[in-house]
Amino acid sequence: MAIFLSGLILLQSCSTYKTPVTIEQAASTEKAVKITTVNDSTYKYKYIVYEDGQFYGVKDNPGEDVKFLINTEEVANLLMKNGGIPW
Repeated sequence: MAIFLSGLILLQSCSTYKTPVTIEQAASTEKAVKITTVNDSTYKYKYIVYEDGQFYGVKDNPGEDVKFLINTEEVANLLMKNGGIPW
């Protein structure tokens, strides 16, 4: 019984980055994203915003959100975060 309950708890916290989207789609949904660059670097952001003609990835810093400029020419792959198992 304990193993079964442990498994349920672990599965509830599972989430994956599976849905490939464009950067414009990601900016309009405000969901978590994972960006892979042409140099094979990976960046995870809480969400993406579009301001002043530029895309910014937003990370959660204690007490405030911090924006990082995204060079769209360097983006090779952008995946949107899917939720865990819906209960």
